[in-house]
Amino acid sequence: MKRVMCVLLMIVFCGAFLMSCSMPLKNSKEVKQRIVVQLDQDYWLASVGRMLKEHFPDVEFDFVISRGGAQYLNDAAVNDDLADIIIDASSWTQTSTLDDDYDINPEEYLYDFSWTDITNMFYKVYLDGFTNEDGSVNWLPGSASVEGILANTELFDEYGIQLPYNYDTFVEACNKFGEYGIRGFATDYKYDCTDSYMLQAWSIPLLQSSKGRIWRNDASEGNVDYLPDELGTQLFSRLEQVFKDTGVQVEDVSRGYSVTFEDFVSGRVAMIRQSTNIAEYQAEGMTSLMLLPYFGETENDDWYFSTPGYSVAMNGKLKGAGKREELALDIVRYFFSSEVMNAMPDRR
Repeated sequence: MKRVMCVLLMIVFCGAFLMSCSMPLKNSKEVKQRIVVQLDQDYWLASVGRMLKEHFPDVEFDFVISRGGAQYLNDAAVNDDLADIIIDASSWTQTSTLDDDYDINPEEYLYDFSWTDITNMFYKVYLDGFTNEDGSVNWLPGSASVEGILANTELFDEYGIQLPYNYDTFVEACNKFGEYGIRGFATDYKYDCTDSYMLQAWSIPLLQSSKGRIWRNDASEGNVDYLPDELGTQLFSRLEQVFKDTGVQVEDVSRGYSVTFEDFVSGRVAMIRQSTNIAEYQAEGMTSLMLLPYFGETENDDWYFSTPGYSVAMNGKLKGAGKREELALDIVRYFFSSEVMNAMPDRR
């Protein structure tokens, strides 16, 4: 009987010992999965960074802030220092032009989303611009920034001027404001990106034509780095007409963002080129604002210019990484939830 009792006690003891080994100690902390997220805007830390930590409490997030764009990502790839998840405005699709010592293909370093269910979250027409020739998808477009002509409607009411509804009435409004010493339309021509936006935005119907689509496709794939004579003449002729109708002067080449902002807030300019991000104007007490389209020759040619506000990519080394890969994909899915996309423009 004593031997039987000893055996039973030994079994119970061993069982208890093994159970204690398999159960985490009450005061012990389980090791969290570490995910490095690169952001190119520091204000995303307070909004999106906080939301990620709350939604994924078992993940240890390391945030890297960089505004270096494609060049920074190029360097990170070469030095094997790419973040796990990259949220960037540049959509790194080209090799570096600053240093020809290393020409790399970003597709070789980034994760391919084409086989995942995440691509089903996007309209095909929007995702087509992010799809490579072989069908792979390395970047996912974030919430779009819709750009148009931002009008101070309070100024229109004050001077009894009708809001434009086509190009002719847009020009008419500019001329009437000119009679009162107010500029009808202005923007920050100092920057190359503004000139590019203006050239495209006022000619979207032309760029949507068959010849426009062919050129855009060839240019995006790097097959051409010039504008065909006929298409180029049409694009610049249209922009030249806009310049004349809005009273653009030579000195406008030095007009920057701050000047345009101050002129619009103070009522010296009635309309500006602007996106839907108007919080900074509202902070100045401007509540009577309306985003008008870029006007074409007919009503069907009126367009808003839309570009992704940011893009999301993953490090290609996560492919085949098991649970870590699944976790990273879950985080990317969360980036396209309504709550996160609504928080992305938050600069607080």
